[in-house]
Amino acid sequence: MQLLYPLFALAGLLIGVPILIHLFHFRRYKRVQFTNVRFLKEIKEETDARTKLKNLLTLLARCLAVLALVFAFAQPFWKGDNIDLKANRWVSIYVDNSFSMLALSEEVPLIELAKKRATDIVKSYKVSDRFQILTNDLGLGQQRMVDQETALRLIEDIKIRPNVQPLQKIIEKQGALLNSIQNDAKQVYLISDFQQNMVEGTLAADRLDAEVNIIPLNSIEQNNVSIDTAYFESAIPLAGQTSRLVVKVSNQGRQAVEGLQISLEAEGQIRPVGTLYIDANSQKQDTIGFILQKVGWHDIKLTIADHPIQFDDQYLISVEVPEKINTLIIHQNTPNKYVESALEASGLFDVKENSSQQIDYNGFGKYKLIVLEDLDNVSSGLVAELSKYVQNGGNVVIFPGKNADLNAYNSMWSSLSTGSLSNRENQKREVNSINTEEYVFKEVFEGKAGNFRYPSTQYNYPIKRGAQGEEWIMKYKDGSTFIAKYKRGNGNLYLCASPLDTESSDLVQNASIFAPMMYRMALSSLEKVKYAYIIGQDEQVQAKADNSQSEVSYTIKGKTEFIPQHTRQGNNLMLGLQGQIKEAGYYYLTDKDSTKIASFAFNNSRQESQMKFANKSAIENYFTHYPIKVLDQKETANFVAQLDQKNKGSMIWRYLLMAALIFLGLETFIIRFWKK
Repeated sequence: MQLLYPLFALAGLLIGVPILIHLFHFRRYKRVQFTNVRFLKEIKEETDARTKLKNLLTLLARCLAVLALVFAFAQPFWKGDNIDLKANRWVSIYVDNSFSMLALSEEVPLIELAKKRATDIVKSYKVSDRFQILTNDLGLGQQRMVDQETALRLIEDIKIRPNVQPLQKIIEKQGALLNSIQNDAKQVYLISDFQQNMVEGTLAADRLDAEVNIIPLNSIEQNNVSIDTAYFESAIPLAGQTSRLVVKVSNQGRQAVEGLQISLEAEGQIRPVGTLYIDANSQKQDTIGFILQKVGWHDIKLTIADHPIQFDDQYLISVEVPEKINTLIIHQNTPNKYVESALEASGLFDVKENSSQQIDYNGFGKYKLIVLEDLDNVSSGLVAELSKYVQNGGNVVIFPGKNADLNAYNSMWSSLSTGSLSNRENQKREVNSINTEEYVFKEVFEGKAGNFRYPSTQYNYPIKRGAQGEEWIMKYKDGSTFIAKYKRGNGNLYLCASPLDTESSDLVQNASIFAPMMYRMALSSLEKVKYAYIIGQDEQVQAKADNSQSEVSYTIKGKTEFIPQHTRQGNNLMLGLQGQIKEAGYYYLTDKDSTKIASFAFNNSRQESQMKFANKSAIENYFTHYPIKVLDQKETANFVAQLDQKNKGSMIWRYLLMAALIFLGLETFIIRFWKK
């Protein structure tokens, strides 16, 4: 046993007060005149003995009462956990403030219960102790120790945030601060619902030099339905045409959900688009068809009605609807009239033609697709510009000329590390295979691609295969490649084994294949275009660069406004967000004239949608290399008492105070009711 305030023990000298009272009060005698005391002799002897016993018991009760009071103020305790309670302690407390903490406990949301637990922890320490209050925000202000009053204020200010941090990162942040402190009295508290994905694997042994206390919070069982993602089947929807939006919805609960309503908001109108039935712990995919009437940027919102967890009930996407797909055809002398008519007939393309002798290289950036149409020769300048164009995200389709100079083309194959062409073979060949798993023809045809006429060629240049990243688009009957695709940089190069003129090939006359092929080729670099971003995960967004100005200042506006970092990568603008976006919503990139350049949709992470939580065994396994204490749900009922015992030892002053009252009561009883 130790004394928290040992100087109070000196007050034990006050025990002399009742002793002095006893000596000078109970030993005073009164003289009583009697004529004859012979008859009182026996009574006197008996009375003297009882009086002495009464006085001694009174003295004992008073002494014990004084000693009990003195030691109560000295606060004796039984030392616990081998901690020096007199030394200042350094305490790091993590409070999980992610969206899953909105779930309900028996009385309040988990986030409120977590804040109460953190407050109890801070109050269980001395005023002189120091605290780190850490949340998923990981702000600079959380990388320091503060006093007790400040810690309590920081806990009160904790709000739910969309940020989700892996537990290992949290512990590394705690370790970075605590490990630098040369003191053994260091403790860590982790307060969370501990979703399963937080404690996967095992924490490395050198992350933290402190005692670890785990406080899991359990919510009442409840369902949760979330919109996980949404994307267009086509890379870019077009104005006036039906767009098909794929939506994926998950039921995270143990009960099936029936009649779940989905609504869509686009171009200022909200309309219901259907209802879903989703089995327990399963995902459902649905396709929504609708028409966007206007060109330009569109903000689209999908919504479901689900309670009580609602942060994942909306999914936002932004998409730009182009007026036309700009296409450049570079021909040798006379353009192929079928090519232009086939592209323009679809209503999707804005076609410009240039002779190979009159090319504006500076304008390449505005085209989605550049077609080399039957060129016998390619200049070194064209090769260099096309290589740069592809690397920056452009798409190039090459149809060699009837008398192609393969040596001239070799510089292009070498520059882009693609397959090359062999000497021309003068024999008729027929195509019989289309790769419907590759983006160009994926989901283009209903059913199998076999219910129409395949193209044929009168002669061809066999494509040498084996280049890295090569994919075939169409094949001849003998298995050789008719059209090949090469992914290079951010763009793609497509190489055809045959010229495009009608004497060489009937491909251009086969509208059911040629038109959708060119459309998909034009958009293939946008195959994985991002319609939506995730807060906390996507810290860089991409927009189209303004090539007309060398220096442009940009601002991102939305629920917050800031100037992003930006760098140019060819025709693209890469924007760094520096963690500025903290709320789901639409954010707009503007120039110095406040003209909208692009729209970005940011959603909350769906990681918090999962209603699966780690049990005590999983948590202990994660902290295999650390001595930890896990408070389960039953133990948290006596949370404050446990903290007092842990951080102050087994305090016995309350019992001493009760003993003092008992001894004083005993003294009163003896004096009042003891008959002499």
